[in-house]
Amino acid sequence: MRPPPYLPPCPESSEDTDPLCLYQACQGVLTEIYCDIKIFAAHYAVPEDALIATVTDWVVSRQMGVEPLPADFFVPERDSASHDHQLAVSTHSEKRFGRP
Repeated sequence: MRPPPYLPPCPESSEDTDPLCLYQACQGVLTEIYCDIKIFAAHYAVPEDALIATVTDWVVSRQMGVEPLPADFFVPERDSASHDHQLAVSTHSEKRFGRP
């Protein structure tokens, strides 16, 4: 599929990528993601921070080639500020990413 004539073609290699264009593209993508997160969080009545954490985990997991965490991992408990919850998150992350 050819791009529309008004768009320049994508560079064949990353060496040909203009850093400013990449930065601006990232800003545009993040703006769209945050707008979509607000819309979908409101539509599905879920906390924005839990949705951001879940989507971030999915993107990073895919890039790293690991299984994403289950969605219920990001659902805050009633007393989510408890030390036990924070310890469980830390321990799970260490096991998952192999950090000491």
